Amino acid sequence: MEKKQHVLILTNHFLPGYKGGGTIRSVAAMIERLNQYFDFSIITADRDLGENRPYPSVIIDSWIESMNYNIIYLSPAYLRIRRLMRLIKTFNNYDTVHLNSFFNYKFSILIILLKRIGVFQKKIIVCPHGEFNEGALAMKSVKKKIFIGMMKYSGVYRNVKWHATTDIEAKSIKRIFGINADVSIAEVLMNKKPLMSFPIVKIKRELKLIFMSRISPLKNLDFLLEMLLNLDLEPNDKLTLDIYGPPEDKNLLVRCKLIITELNRKNGFCVTYKGDLQYEKVHETITKYHFFILPSKGENFGYAIAESLMVGCPVIISDKTPWRDLAKEEIGWDLELEGSIFRECILYCLEMEDEHYQNMRRKAQDYAEKKGGNNEIIERYIELFF
Repeated sequence: MEKKQHVLILTNHFLPGYKGGGTIRSVAAMIERLNQYFDFSIITADRDLGENRPYPSVIIDSWIESMNYNIIYLSPAYLRIRRLMRLIKTFNNYDTVHLNSFFNYKFSILIILLKRIGVFQKKIIVCPHGEFNEGALAMKSVKKKIFIGMMKYSGVYRNVKWHATTDIEAKSIKRIFGINADVSIAEVLMNKKPLMSFPIVKIKRELKLIFMSRISPLKNLDFLLEMLLNLDLEPNDKLTLDIYGPPEDKNLLVRCKLIITELNRKNGFCVTYKGDLQYEKVHETITKYHFFILPSKGENFGYAIAESLMVGCPVIISDKTPWRDLAKEEIGWDLELEGSIFRECILYCLEMEDEHYQNMRRKAQDYAEKKGGNNEIIERYIELFF
């Protein structure tokens, strides 16, 4: 049997973590879909995003074998330059290094520099996962522009292969690093197993919405809440919005909670911040709501959007994601970030009756299954890693 190519993945957070969002899920899905073609090893941190303690269920600082990959969860003590250098140098049973960030120091920048000084010579692929998108670059923009300028001037990324997951991301990379940048497009893979969709009835003038994402400026929760604050319901209307997600920006969460208090004083509203949601409960939870809503300022892929469609939950999202022409597919709406436009859509959904809604649910799950089973995307990954 021909030996498989071996891909070494470095990513700041991985399973059983969930607070790192879509990158965790996209890397997990990539391994699940490609493990018959490649061997995978993963170097990652021993704790979830924003946590001070390691995962209680994993062995730290030692390689662990699982069914689809080998993995090592590194403690902060092990993530020092000399130890990481020794790990990369001694673990040489790989053909390609796949980095899942551009801006992360220990899991990306440092690895690029280690190759530059000759610690290892293997091919490096960098997947920015949306870090070059307009909305993401706007956060801490001055620091990011300075760093990008320094990296361009130094030339350390000259021989790097870039993994873009959308046409827009590919154009952003070439805009930043020049038209000669080596960029391959391989879209984010989705879970290959169809997910169970549980029934939920849509009663006219009742609406249950779920917001499920990190509480950060990019995800635009404050826009959603302020939009609803300017929406007046009829006397018998019932609008529920449940918010799930880790508080990446705690000051923003405080502000959002103040708006939530105001909203719950208004007729017909029941808005609740539910906190974190363990990943194993995500799909079951989404099925309890009529629509997933995310007025994001920018998404490279939007894994939560994909997962909502996979369980038959239509979506109300901004036009700043790759998920476009949703109304045409009858699986939701991708809207301009204007409060009046979102309010009009909310009122339309409130008025919706069950027959129309169930048709949207069926089409949402069919659409996700077709997109998730695209063999052309798998071929692009095979070309990327070879």
